[in-house]
Amino acid sequence: DARGAMGAHLARQQMRLLVFDMLDVLGAGAPERESAGAVPEDTLARAMRWIAAHVEQPLRVTDVAEAVHVSERTLRRLFRRAAGRGVLEVIHEQKMTFACHQLMMRFPVGEVSERCAMESPAHFSRLFKRQFGLSPKAYQLRYAPRDAANRTHHLGAEAV
Repeated sequence: DARGAMGAHLARQQMRLLVFDMLDVLGAGAPERESAGAVPEDTLARAMRWIAAHVEQPLRVTDVAEAVHVSERTLRRLFRRAAGRGVLEVIHEQKMTFACHQLMMRFPVGEVSERCAMESPAHFSRLFKRQFGLSPKAYQLRYAPRDAANRTHHLGAEAV
């Protein structure tokens, strides 16, 4: 069932983020062990959180490396070793997960593409289809609730 597979995929992504956060918390009380050329144990978790916090901006691997104070090469090795994926893959996964949430709230596909700060709507659609097996519009038609009442971005002063 496609819905079950999609739910399982999203659950795995959320679990990964939770694991990284838990690793960060567990390491927070302990002094970081650094030897010459070593990377602090929480670098991966900090990078993952930074990517998630900046998903609405154009992101490059260099941006992430600078944010967590390591070289681009070190960051790439760390992601490959600890996450089993490249930094750019993780950036795209985070952006596509964000896009799923936006599509579920029935935002127009073009607007979601812009919010994800993708280089073009075509690039956005290709990445989305590669990750989820459906175009953004097909995903929205299949999985989003029929009413758009779930949108929360319009809750401003009038909601207080």
